[in-house]
Amino acid sequence: MVNVEGSDGRKLALPVPDYLKGWAGKQVVLGIRPEHISQPDEQKRDSQMVAESRFTVEVTEPTGPDILAVIRLNNVDVQCRLDAEHPVNWGEEAELMFDMRKVVFFDPDSEKRIRP
Repeated sequence: MVNVEGSDGRKLALPVPDYLKGWAGKQVVLGIRPEHISQPDEQKRDSQMVAESRFTVEVTEPTGPDILAVIRLNNVDVQCRLDAEHPVNWGEEAELMFDMRKVVFFDPDSEKRIRP
């Protein structure tokens, strides 16, 4: 698991692939795209590589078909892609789903991608 903490102090343990077992207890850099943090999707809920929690939205930017929202995780701004039909305003809490199936991890010292 990779632990993250929101600006509101809420914590979430994100599932990680088996190839990261050798990194247990060590720091890694998490590379996640905005489309992999979204509002909950029933079709993804059964995956072991998905986690959900509520986080405070710091900034929103409507882009037409969707909304880019910024949350803070571990004191870093992280973008999420949200459905424009279910808008969230800045300062509000949003239920978010983290799809960890396509996330990449990096060694913070070498900055190289950790591969299976």
